[in-house]
Amino acid sequence: PCIKLFDESNATVALMLKVLVDAGQESKCFNTVIGRAILAETARRTARGHLLDTTVDIVYILVLVKMAWCMEASQTPQTWILVLFAALSLIIAGSLILKLFGGMYLFSANCSGFAVGVLKHVNLWNVIFSLTEAFSTFVGWRFVLYACSDDNMSHSWELFTQHPAFLSCLVLVRWTQVGVSLLQVEGIGRNIVPVFYAVTRPASINFLVFLAIVVCGSFHAYSVFPISENFGNFSHQFNAFLKIFRLEVLGDFDLSELEGLGEEIEGNITKGRVQAEVEEERHSAIHHWLRMEFLVL
Repeated sequence: PCIKLFDESNATVALMLKVLVDAGQESKCFNTVIGRAILAETARRTARGHLLDTTVDIVYILVLVKMAWCMEASQTPQTWILVLFAALSLIIAGSLILKLFGGMYLFSANCSGFAVGVLKHVNLWNVIFSLTEAFSTFVGWRFVLYACSDDNMSHSWELFTQHPAFLSCLVLVRWTQVGVSLLQVEGIGRNIVPVFYAVTRPASINFLVFLAIVVCGSFHAYSVFPISENFGNFSHQFNAFLKIFRLEVLGDFDLSELEGLGEEIEGNITKGRVQAEVEEERHSAIHHWLRMEFLVL
């Protein structure tokens, strides 16, 4: 590539790459000779870094698989598993710091419009994946604090026994990171990135906003019906919202569930044996009106 004709430093090549990114996704500069050369040279210089990140992600997932199995079996993982998890968490924390502050230091040198540049790059994609790395760092930090609070390393496992949602969210976050890293593979990224690009276009976003308005309006109309299980605390109202979400977004519904009804079993137990029969569902006062609204939705 023509970029190899110049003995440029990594910082200079990074600035060249930043210029391409600043041009925007609609720009044709990525398909020019110099644009492709810069991309190829950047990929060559960062190959080892990508390999290290991929290796960390794969090992991290394998550790999480072992930890999830121990959680299911109500066991405590071996000490070396816990130590490895803590070490990987520290690596991820260091990587996050380097990505955030290293890039800011590079682009802030002799740059009067640094604040404007930062705001330009604070898009949904960068924010989401920075938050995922920050969450992994937060969990790792809490894990290390639990480990330091007791001489026994196994004490750190109490973080996940007390807060199992941490482990579940961590598994989801790391698998997401692996999926994103696969976009850098030529055969995968060339086919997946255009799909993501189409979904994030203004027309697609506007449709999603319109769909969200329709779902909210449908939920408001449904919540008016006097169904006892839909009233009460936030949990009851959220379950009512999930019924409408399943209906309009996933196409999954149950008319009896929407009406707040279910099968009733009547019977008795005689000498340890159950004798019962399933009664037919009873129609409520809103039976017909609810079905008419269902057809509209």
